[in-house]
Amino acid sequence: MFITLYSSVTTHSWQMLANKWLTNPTDYWCARPQHLAGIDPEAWVNASAPRGPDGELDRCRVFDVDFPLNVGVDTLERPSEDAPTRNCTEFEYDRSEFQVRGVQQKNNNG
Repeated sequence: MFITLYSSVTTHSWQMLANKWLTNPTDYWCARPQHLAGIDPEAWVNASAPRGPDGELDRCRVFDVDFPLNVGVDTLERPSEDAPTRNCTEFEYDRSEFQVRGVQQKNNNG
């Protein structure tokens, strides 16, 4: 009986830990273009993500404009909210807590 109970508890514990690792909420944003890879991710999101109806930044869309760096300044200018947008095709993830999560792997592999 002890072995059966131990097996059940151990299996359940591993499943719960796996769910925490695989589905833990993670911050994400549209991938930066190659020429802007050195820009701080927060600056990129603030400049490139349009606002949704709720006023929050839409992390699945990006303004469909070229984002050159300002001369001598390491910041981006935010386009007007009327600028055209497009869906993101690639994403970047906050890896400060975990290196890679299962949800990230699924999103990147289709």
